[in-house]
Amino acid sequence: MPRMTLNKPTEAPGSMLEEAFELCPVPMLILDPARRVERANREARALGADAGAEVQELFHPSQRGRAQELLGSRSGGVLTLKSGRRVRLTLAPLGGGRLLLTLLPEPEELEMYRSFIENSLTGVYILQDNTFRFVNSRMCELTGYRREELVGMDFRKLISPESRDVIKGSELRQMHLAGAELVELRGVRKDGELRDVLVYSVPTTYRGRPAVQGSVIDITELKNAERKLRLLADIAENVSEAICCTDSQGRIIYWNAHAEKLFQYSRDEVLGRHVSLLIPEDRVEELQSCLAEAERRGATSCETDRIARDGRRVIVELNVTPMRDEEGRVKAYIMMMRDITQRRQMERQIIISEKLASLGVLATGIAHELNNPLNNISLLAQLLKEDIRSGRAREEEADMIVQQVERASRIIRGLLELSREGIIHFEPVDVNELVDETLTFLEDTVSRAGVRVVRRLGKVPQVAGDRVMLQQVFANLITNACQSMKPGGRLTIETAYREGRVEVSFTDTGSGIPEEHLSRIFDPFFTTKDGSGTGLGLAVSHTIIKKHEGEILVESEPGRGSTFRVLLPASP
Repeated sequence: MPRMTLNKPTEAPGSMLEEAFELCPVPMLILDPARRVERANREARALGADAGAEVQELFHPSQRGRAQELLGSRSGGVLTLKSGRRVRLTLAPLGGGRLLLTLLPEPEELEMYRSFIENSLTGVYILQDNTFRFVNSRMCELTGYRREELVGMDFRKLISPESRDVIKGSELRQMHLAGAELVELRGVRKDGELRDVLVYSVPTTYRGRPAVQGSVIDITELKNAERKLRLLADIAENVSEAICCTDSQGRIIYWNAHAEKLFQYSRDEVLGRHVSLLIPEDRVEELQSCLAEAERRGATSCETDRIARDGRRVIVELNVTPMRDEEGRVKAYIMMMRDITQRRQMERQIIISEKLASLGVLATGIAHELNNPLNNISLLAQLLKEDIRSGRAREEEADMIVQQVERASRIIRGLLELSREGIIHFEPVDVNELVDETLTFLEDTVSRAGVRVVRRLGKVPQVAGDRVMLQQVFANLITNACQSMKPGGRLTIETAYREGRVEVSFTDTGSGIPEEHLSRIFDPFFTTKDGSGTGLGLAVSHTIIKKHEGEILVESEPGRGSTFRVLLPASP
């Protein structure tokens, strides 16, 4: 069979032979007798085979000696190009000492590239005339179509309407032929689901004709995360609290709009500066203890002061939350601050108003309570004076004066007890033992009242308290209970331990307290004893229990009795 030769390499470019040479999908070169490149097709030119170049320059430096041997012997072989690709050389004589050199990809390398593309984590495609000519497995996964459905499909079917302005149908190929392009689109899967994708495309040739080769990455999850972050950023910028984030060294890395408004520093002014910029000198140590507590507990909150740009002290509710890295080390702190300056100022004004109102009530009560015994004393003294003059003085009148003086003295002692700031002598106190002692002390009072006492004293820990003061509270509650009951009544005293506190309850079967009086029973001079009491006992008891960081609560129902519960912190 005769061998075909290209005797006229400069034949008219329109000839079929010239076109076949130029559009051949593998690199082909015509070498002159000196083994320089006389002519190269487009695939060979893409490797750097320019006219006049030494053909050995196409190969890896370590392979150039071998290339020269093969060219000299006009025998084929396998070599490595500068790019690292392995190719098989085939040589055909053309006449005049020239050679036709063809660089065929090694089958092994072709299989490697095929496997790499097929198993790539990105979708790979070749697009020609707006239709898919090749797709890999990942493209099928991304789109939900089978390979046979995609090949031959118009690519515009996979583009959502909102993204069609980015790539306009038939213009895609021309746009990509101008160079590589990276675009972000919303694609439509076969099931109608919209997915965000990043498409990278470059111009290429496919079977001798212009085409577009591209890769597709699904960025839906990334875009969703971006949207969530944007939403969180919008929320942080629009909340009614100042938000300041610092790194682990205390340098400010985030400053929201409300922080700008509250402290009068712009974001640019504070970013990178230490958070101590906002802290008064008398609060510096507090910051370190607050951060340490947040690290220990996972979060902490407190009320503190901060300094605005104009020197104004701002009272804030501060919440601190540490952020940790994968190894558990603190990498940042989130500080949320709510301005409560105005609230605290209003509370102070209310407290002052309440104190003034209480002072008026107290003055009225004192005047009323002391006026009665003083009037009695004055009347009895005048009677005694007249009886002395007439020689009819009686001892009973003097006794009555003494009783009225004692009554006034009791009122004054109660007032002093209510208002005194004396030192509390804390010591371990067994409340069960203290209840027994108080009942022994009041045995005569209980007996005269005809009241039966039921003791239900549980196993409870000790409390830290002033024994004398606590006995005063117990005695007051027992006495009040006895006075509220008719003979035959029952007083039940119980002790229990609940949620870190010791509870002592006093339940009577007396007449109970009207609902409208419950909110006032701890007020000074308020009494329901028809003039027989000073109205200071429960007020004094309430003050004592508060000094012990406890509570005294009351539950009552008219006609069914009352229960007073004393709650005290248990000793550690």
